[in-house]
Amino acid sequence: MYIIGNGFDIHHDIPSKYYDRNGGDCFRKWLDENDCDLLCKIDDNFGYQTDEWWGKFEENLASVETLRVAYEEAFEHYPNFGSDDFRDRDWYEAEIATEIRLNGVFSDIQDALSRWIIQLPKGNSKKRIKLLNKNSLFISFNYTHTLEDLYGIPPERVLYIHGCLNGEPLVFGHGMQYSGLQNMMEKYEKVEEGDYVYQRAKDSALSSVASHKKNVDKIIREHIKWFDRLSNITDIHIFGHSLGAVDLPYFYKIFDSCDKKKVRVEISCFDDEAKEKALSLIKESSIPLSHYNPITLESLQVLK
Repeated sequence: MYIIGNGFDIHHDIPSKYYDRNGGDCFRKWLDENDCDLLCKIDDNFGYQTDEWWGKFEENLASVETLRVAYEEAFEHYPNFGSDDFRDRDWYEAEIATEIRLNGVFSDIQDALSRWIIQLPKGNSKKRIKLLNKNSLFISFNYTHTLEDLYGIPPERVLYIHGCLNGEPLVFGHGMQYSGLQNMMEKYEKVEEGDYVYQRAKDSALSSVASHKKNVDKIIREHIKWFDRLSNITDIHIFGHSLGAVDLPYFYKIFDSCDKKKVRVEISCFDDEAKEKALSLIKESSIPLSHYNPITLESLQVLK
């Protein structure tokens, strides 16, 4: 079985990074050239974003400045109790406005991701690596069809775990629980019971951001029959995946579905940090170290 991450596309010269420190094509650059309004919305809700923020874009979708957003919407939509037009529903305008504002920016990001991905090139066929096509299964964390376009892998043997460009919404999001978001908010202000309108706006902001957590457990349940097919897998190749914390439950599930005493695992490592993450995953998953082999994608390249 092959597990494919974004580094696989990057190896094939597909500029699929969210951010490129060297100024190359990437999502951030594409937004700058094609959707400046969304960049302004991102800055308006997440604060002015640095290179470091964009470098961990998906993780940092949890970093909405919830307190500021809630305060702005509470100020803008505070009820005028002395007005003849005041109605009970006015108590909740700030709460609703906060939800609409934050859900709107997440929806706009998702739409922009789809528009960006669909215009990405199919990749450099001269960078193809050795893949055992016959009888192999594939899990792709990418939204692109690189496996099909460059390697002719039948789509029925590929599980696009986060969706792909087939008309359905792409799965993206952060990995932080509601309690973590609340703790992060409290670092900037001690959250206490106070003004009712402001408090409800704050609760709405937290709930909206929490709702855009990548629900890994739910995704695994939805594809449980696919994971059940892995019991006879003897070799797992993990190519181009950063092994970020939000995706680790997938790997634990995959290894738990195999015979850990027999399965052999090969992981492509881009640098020393990647090697440390890979070794940590192997140890945490109780895979014998003798069954683990770190490699580079370049070493597997067919045409050199």
